[in-house]
Amino acid sequence: MAAEILKPGELWKSRELLKKVLNVIEQKQGWSSTNVKTHIRCNRYGNDDTTRDFTSGSLKAGCTFTINLKPLVKTSYLPESQKGKEAKRKLSYKPHWDEPVEILAKDTCTTHAGNCRPSRENRVVTMSRAGTYVEKMPDAALFQLCNIYELCGKISSAMIKSVIAPVWPKSKVVSKHDVFNIRVKVNRLMPTYRNCNEDYETFKKIVNTSNFLQGIENEELNDDEAYQLGHSIWLDVVSTKNTTEEAMMSFIEYLELIKSKARGFTYKLAEGNSDEGDGKKKKLLGVVWMTATMRRNFELFGGYICLDMMKRKLNTLLWPYTAVTMYDENMKICLACEGILCGERYDMYKFLADFLGESAPYRPLSNVNIVAGDGFFDQQMIEDLGFVNAHYITDQWHLFDSGLQKMFGNVGYTILKHHLVKMVKATSEDAYEETLRSAYALLREHPSRDGQMEKDLTTFASRRQHYAAYCIANIPGNLGRSGNAISESNHSSALAHLNEGNKKGNSYCEHPIGLIRDLLRRQKNHTANKNKELFADAQKMRVAVSNLEHQPSTDETKDLLKAAHKLGRSAYERYSNARYRTSDYRVDHHYQASQDLSQPLCVAVFSNISNEPPILFLDRSSRCMCQERLANEDMCPHEILAKGGFDESFFEERHFARESVSGSTVGWVEEESKSIDDMLGYEPENIPQTNPSLPIGVSFSSSSEDAEAEGEMGVVDDPVSPQAHELTRLPSAQAHLPKKRLGKIEPMRTKRVKNVLDNTSASYNRLTEEEKFKVSGLILQLEDLLSSTAHSTTLTTKTHHVIVPTNSCLVTQPKNRLMPAHEHAAKAKKKLKSCHEVEFGHVVQANQKAKRSSCSFCGEPHVDTNCYKRLQYIASSKEWNTF
Repeated sequence: MAAEILKPGELWKSRELLKKVLNVIEQKQGWSSTNVKTHIRCNRYGNDDTTRDFTSGSLKAGCTFTINLKPLVKTSYLPESQKGKEAKRKLSYKPHWDEPVEILAKDTCTTHAGNCRPSRENRVVTMSRAGTYVEKMPDAALFQLCNIYELCGKISSAMIKSVIAPVWPKSKVVSKHDVFNIRVKVNRLMPTYRNCNEDYETFKKIVNTSNFLQGIENEELNDDEAYQLGHSIWLDVVSTKNTTEEAMMSFIEYLELIKSKARGFTYKLAEGNSDEGDGKKKKLLGVVWMTATMRRNFELFGGYICLDMMKRKLNTLLWPYTAVTMYDENMKICLACEGILCGERYDMYKFLADFLGESAPYRPLSNVNIVAGDGFFDQQMIEDLGFVNAHYITDQWHLFDSGLQKMFGNVGYTILKHHLVKMVKATSEDAYEETLRSAYALLREHPSRDGQMEKDLTTFASRRQHYAAYCIANIPGNLGRSGNAISESNHSSALAHLNEGNKKGNSYCEHPIGLIRDLLRRQKNHTANKNKELFADAQKMRVAVSNLEHQPSTDETKDLLKAAHKLGRSAYERYSNARYRTSDYRVDHHYQASQDLSQPLCVAVFSNISNEPPILFLDRSSRCMCQERLANEDMCPHEILAKGGFDESFFEERHFARESVSGSTVGWVEEESKSIDDMLGYEPENIPQTNPSLPIGVSFSSSSEDAEAEGEMGVVDDPVSPQAHELTRLPSAQAHLPKKRLGKIEPMRTKRVKNVLDNTSASYNRLTEEEKFKVSGLILQLEDLLSSTAHSTTLTTKTHHVIVPTNSCLVTQPKNRLMPAHEHAAKAKKKLKSCHEVEFGHVVQANQKAKRSSCSFCGEPHVDTNCYKRLQYIASSKEWNTF
């Protein structure tokens, strides 16, 4: 877009006008610019020279976008440094940027390069780093904050966020740094506010700020529309809070409104039989919901889920908050669904699990590897919930906090506390058994020996697979975690958001509609922060790829480059670390595992630093069972050696790179909901389908398409004019010419292709730099296209396929390539035509040109290395400066 509008050689009325046009382009494409002397550049121009590690990555990313301007009007003046001189005073010139300017071809480039990728996240990050959001605060928001400061004497962080969030772009999250900068700006504006006598118009003229321009960073998160709908329509449906039934009905209507507008949003009500009357009346026990982004989260990261409820007074129904929480690729919080249920009961968890399986069929519940929870669960309950292949893990924090004390009592817990903690944290079976024997001995030697304690210890030891660290480490997909700590983090995050940043205590208790609205707003903020994090990861991976491309082309570099193009940052860092440690191992591709020679050979990986037994791979699909590979289910050093490097088939979908959070509608069916119409009292009307662009009684004939295919005018049916067919039908023109051949489209002829390439080569030096870049890009595409087809041919036999280079490919190879014997012979025969002796030396006739050969020391007909004078010089020579 910029290349078409901002062309070199054009004249503009002023730099300000050009800047306004450029701002429109920035908003549409997603980047920011800055003025640097006579240039307007992308603010990611140049190389990174900072030592700070910013969360969103370095601002300078090697971008090449720059517009070089020449001011056509200048004013000369005498600088202060020249005023004292009497002779040879040098004038300076001040450019007038409000006068016409010219775009110069030199140094002008309208393409983004390096690691600069224009996008919504890119614009948010660059404008935040430039301070544009705080600098261009709208007048109304500043006036409102000044008014609050004058009345209350201070402005809290929550108040600043509530005022700023609606006027800033939706993709911009109000950070703590923004809050600080806005508070400073308000403090500086307070004298101006008081001088204008609290009049907005006067304040606006003095401050002279403009409304913030809306661009790509203000677009909706189209992958999950429920975020914004939760804020926009809740005020229209919230009703009375007098009774529980009325409150429930109002928030069900609210959920129906969201469901009817947001793609991928679904919810389900938990119902039970009422105790009143005959028991046929249904009563509501809770509700859970899932957005499109939550569905995609479960599809990617649902191998390890955590279940828990938060028993806090968050709503007027006093129902606990619940969520299915998971770890994302960077071990941060992500949700599969959330809701409010009447209590922590088995039937409520069963309802939650059924909803999860129905709403996200892309990952069945049988594909969940681990379910973590507190002492409320056990392995049998997890299987009854539908997670038939999952391993149950007891959360260690809950176990240390209250679980062990409940199991052994106060006395037994006091006696065995040290041993129980060591058993939970045991990293090997030997360490666990040794601690268990020590605990039994301690109980037997205790003065007040209690047999019940020994029974409890035996029961506790029989459940070691649910809490012992070494047992959890052998479960595939354990992520190196040992419980549902991420659920507690999610509860803390929800409380902090609902209480406007206050992490101590809880003062939030709202109508269910208000709770759902605020939780959806929290999810929206979480998505915006995650997009910022993924954008920074993508920037870092582009730098990693660039560094690898400039390293020597070794096997290790090629393998890491292949992995860097596919994996996300966290997965790539693990793979790179594992690839580096392959030097500690060696591989044998023809290892005989048993003494039976009839058994097939396998691949064995041995350690170079220990005597541990080798790890065997019977075939290509065999996987390593070491704890390092099981933790994240990717590739360990053993597999990298055995498989020959990176293989994306051994990675899961969650390991691959993604640039932004996305939603999923797999399994979601858009239902035609009539509940909204019932609430509004609206009934759809029967409106026939007509073409509003045509007059009544006029329509295209059914044969119009056939007429167009024959190259004739369509026929219009007019009931008033029966002769319409005769009047509108035109005779076919040029009937004597042969019909144009239809069907297959043929490519350009060879002669035309040669003419185009010759013209391009001849005029290349006369092109501008921008045009040369475009031609270079096309040449690279042509080179890539020809590199796969024109440089080789395939010879096929019954059992083999051999790729042989073509003659044109051989001709273009470097001169120092290895040549076969017949090429060497032909080359020698071509160069050496004849040789004969003359009186002084030899004359060699090569390629029809005679060349005399003689010694450079004595002039006789022999080579220099056989000259007797040269040998005398060597024998009588001395080292310099030794005499």
